[in-house]
Amino acid sequence: MARRVVYPGAKFAIAFAREKSGACPAWEFFDGLSLLEKAKLMALFRIAADHGAFYNNQKFGDLRNGLFEFVQKAKR
Repeated sequence: MARRVVYPGAKFAIAFAREKSGACPAWEFFDGLSLLEKAKLMALFRIAADHGAFYNNQKFGDLRNGLFEFVQKAKR
């Protein structure tokens, strides 16, 4: 099942994974955010995708095998 690309950056593409059922919980979460929260998360997507750097452990989590998670304090 194809992933939903949210931001195609210079170094990485940021995409939401889909479950076998076709559901995309990350998109559903993102879609439910306020415009301000979406803008903050998109800024993190741009930084990560364009620069390839994941230095802030409070904002990025390494899930291994080339997968990372984006962490927002108020939304954990």
